[in-house]
Amino acid sequence: MQITSVITVTVGVVLATLSRPKATPTSSESTAQTSEDMQKYLIGVTMLATSLFLTAFLGMLQEKTYKKYGPCWKEGVFYT
Repeated sequence: MQITSVITVTVGVVLATLSRPKATPTSSESTAQTSEDMQKYLIGVTMLATSLFLTAFLGMLQEKTYKKYGPCWKEGVFYT
């Protein structure tokens, strides 16, 4: 189940990354706008990838914690 989830999210990230429309700059103003758009796009992709890895890390950490201390739903609700 976890492998399927990881593959699904990874495919989604790749598709979102590759779906960026191509822009053709025609003047210096549109070149600056294209550069700004590219920067915003890269920030968004970086945020998406960082969120993916941190969510995976949190899942592994919760699993390890539950194995060590046992599942206590009240603490899980409090800390999440």
